[in-house]
Amino acid sequence: MINFDVQKELGCYNDEEAAGPIEMHHIVYRSHGGVDHFYSKIALPAGFHKGNRGPHLNKETDKALKKEMQKELFNAFSEFPTYDIDSIIMILQPENKRSREKIRRQMEKTKNIAGEYKAEDIVRTLMGGKLH
Repeated sequence: MINFDVQKELGCYNDEEAAGPIEMHHIVYRSHGGVDHFYSKIALPAGFHKGNRGPHLNKETDKALKKEMQKELFNAFSEFPTYDIDSIIMILQPENKRSREKIRRQMEKTKNIAGEYKAEDIVRTLMGGKLH
């Protein structure tokens, strides 16, 4: 999950928008290829999440969250030059079997060499097909 510092930088807890329960926001929308895994969501106050400064109505906030997720993914996939599908799934910690299978299907469509994927190709796939 994206760290608390990013939430503070975005001003999630500064005013009345911070009121209400916490909601989970999918940083890469599921309709754009997002999958439920450790790096794909952030907890936001409900008022901020759907408010004027939140990611659904503010492109700058949405882009900032995507950039942070991308940075976290590049960091997660920085130890080795390539990764196989089992390593990718282990790093991502998908929430359930359905998410694991969706990751497998997405990666099958991704450029690879003998089942090994480069970090940039992994991140691009997880970011919905483009880097930010």
